[in-house]
Amino acid sequence: MVAVPHRNARLAVLLAASVFACVAACIGLNALIRSNQSQSRLKRLAPAPTVLEIDVSAITNVGIVCTVGNILTSGVAFLALSATILPATQGLANKTLRPTAAILAFTSLWVLACMIPYIIYFARDSAGLRAFIGSTELPQSVVQQTAARSGHSTRYRTMWYLKLLAIFPWFSIVAGALASFVLFRAARAVDSTSTSAVATPAPETKEIDKESDTKESVTHNEKVEA
Repeated sequence: MVAVPHRNARLAVLLAASVFACVAACIGLNALIRSNQSQSRLKRLAPAPTVLEIDVSAITNVGIVCTVGNILTSGVAFLALSATILPATQGLANKTLRPTAAILAFTSLWVLACMIPYIIYFARDSAGLRAFIGSTELPQSVVQQTAARSGHSTRYRTMWYLKLLAIFPWFSIVAGALASFVLFRAARAVDSTSTSAVATPAPETKEIDKESDTKESVTHNEKVEA
């Protein structure tokens, strides 16, 4: 049977990383869908021949990259969790501890690097609105007043689906970092176990050596007596 160092700790942190990252990824995808739906509804409110342009590219791009990072974190953690649970793949799980830990550390930093600008956009910015009649752009004051009267706020921090995306990826970051730390410790434990196994001779070998020494002593004594 394959020894699995820090088995319970590995299972706990990998499960947490997989679940939190999966939830964060689902929230990111939901935010993208909700954002597109809100933009479509707002554009339909503009009376013809007015054409409304909505710019949310900055926060959308950061949110998409963050969601991809969470998907990768969830996928890697789930594969490592499955390999640790299944007896047939526990040896492979031990051999790939360091690469798995490095990938989880990288994806955690990836999500963190995305969340910093996302939080700034979420707290400070709003969707950019521009309205045109033909080639003539309407004043921003008129556009903002019209949007406010329709009940659509352009401030990111008022949109509930963006609020969720500003919260849950932080749990994914912490869980991924903890999983990376535990896997690195488990890798060191596997290395030390392997080194000890190589350095310590097997009991059977010791018994065989003793028997050989005994036989040699008896043969030598017989020769001396002869």
